[in-house]
Amino acid sequence: MPLSMKKIIIVISILVYSNVGSSQTKNDVLDLKNINYKLLDSLVFDEAMKERDKIGSPPIKKDLICYTAAKYQSEYMSNFKVFDHKNMEKFKGVLLEHSYDRYDFFSKKLKSNKKIVGTLEILVKINDLNKKYKNLNTYEEYAKTVIEFYLSSPTHRMALLYDDEEYNTFGDFKTVYNDINKSLYVTGLYSCSIK
Repeated sequence: MPLSMKKIIIVISILVYSNVGSSQTKNDVLDLKNINYKLLDSLVFDEAMKERDKIGSPPIKKDLICYTAAKYQSEYMSNFKVFDHKNMEKFKGVLLEHSYDRYDFFSKKLKSNKKIVGTLEILVKINDLNKKYKNLNTYEEYAKTVIEFYLSSPTHRMALLYDDEEYNTFGDFKTVYNDINKSLYVTGLYSCSIK
């Protein structure tokens, strides 16, 4: 076998091996021990945008500050095994008690100059031990379930689907899994700025 053919086979073997266990489509089974968070969070965002589209609301713009603040809150809930908007532990010497505290903190860290008039945080916890969720298998099924939870609360439904015409809405979602209590924690954070 020529040397170049051996190189091609080695490269193909490496590519095939490196993709084993890493899910890349919405129809792949979500392995709770090896979650592709980028895919899952993207699907949650897409499902939210589909719901907004159904009623004619424009898509929200993805936002790194919202993502970072949502990530912080999901990790906080997972680490402390709590399910709450309030955050009573200091982070880098600062108490980030409310969603707007978290947004302001990460806005300064990321050197943003957006003028925000409000934030809204939406939380979901999916406990894998609950019989209700035993039929969740694919990334898409988990993402749809997260959005169904958000929509089941009238307040969160209004926040997720409707905008005030005076504002631009930004947002994003972040999921974290806690293997000890077998729970997915999902935080969605939105911010509004004047148009």
